[in-house]
Amino acid sequence: MSRFYTVAALGMVAVSAAFASRIEVGSNTTGGVSTGGLNSAYFGGSFPVVAAGNTAVVERTYATTLFAGETLTSSSLGGSTLPDSPGNQQLTDTNNSVTFGLISGDGVNTYLSGGLGFPGGSGSASPQYTSSISIPVGVFGVDQAWILLNDQWGVNGAPNDTVTFTFTGAGAPAPLVVNLTEGNQIRTVTACGSASSTFTSGGVHGGSTDCTTFATSATNASVAWSAHYNNTTSNSTPFSGTSGTVALSDISFDLSAYSAYTLSNISIADAGTGYDTSRLALSAVTLDQLVAADQLAATPEPASMATMIAGLGLIGFVTYRRRG
Repeated sequence: MSRFYTVAALGMVAVSAAFASRIEVGSNTTGGVSTGGLNSAYFGGSFPVVAAGNTAVVERTYATTLFAGETLTSSSLGGSTLPDSPGNQQLTDTNNSVTFGLISGDGVNTYLSGGLGFPGGSGSASPQYTSSISIPVGVFGVDQAWILLNDQWGVNGAPNDTVTFTFTGAGAPAPLVVNLTEGNQIRTVTACGSASSTFTSGGVHGGSTDCTTFATSATNASVAWSAHYNNTTSNSTPFSGTSGTVALSDISFDLSAYSAYTLSNISIADAGTGYDTSRLALSAVTLDQLVAADQLAATPEPASMATMIAGLGLIGFVTYRRRG
């Protein structure tokens, strides 16, 4: 009789396996693996903002913007080469065992950056525009989301960024809004060892010349890639003339309470108010699609259901024969 119980159990295992998958959000995705990432093709040719009046999120290169003037000098959690060098668009966070499909197809070593916009002109005392982007998803049963997200700069403790998850389906709940605080869930990509002696206040960053005031770690985020750097330039960033580390952070979001619905959209926005505010730096998004155990039991695949019925029927038949 134990054989028939085994058949039925195997049928249930098959159901579970059929409903679990890892999805790298982006274009050219096959079997959950994306070779295009969040490139312009995924957005239909342009990167949409959430609300009119915001500065557009634009595509920039790590080397010339996010790591401006910084020469990667030695390997640390990923190597001394940029994270999405040609032919290497798959970046794995070994701490969380999650792989991201980085942007490819629009250029070399690119990410999505918050725009640099001031109503009163660059470097003015006026607040900056908010930058935000809307990422279409349309995936049912998302249990977990990982977002490779940093700020280009941001003062420790500042509530600079917001991530909003929108769900659809019968009885769908209100959007889940998660506020990210510098040093807690999100961090500045560059951690300098000491304040810059060559950067003068103003410019696109404005305000403080002391990069040590920025959040250089995040308690609730994992470092997916990092490298040491040396900056010998005198440029318009607070990191000129400094050395330290650069890192891309993996932020995890638990969506298990929403797995009965379709995740239709993810919106990410930075605050953009005042000097030294963040500019979002988005590299990739990966999702874990997992239907809960009770849902699996309620909606098994037809083939698996047939296997279980056959197994139970055989158990009943053997029991009947023995009683007879």
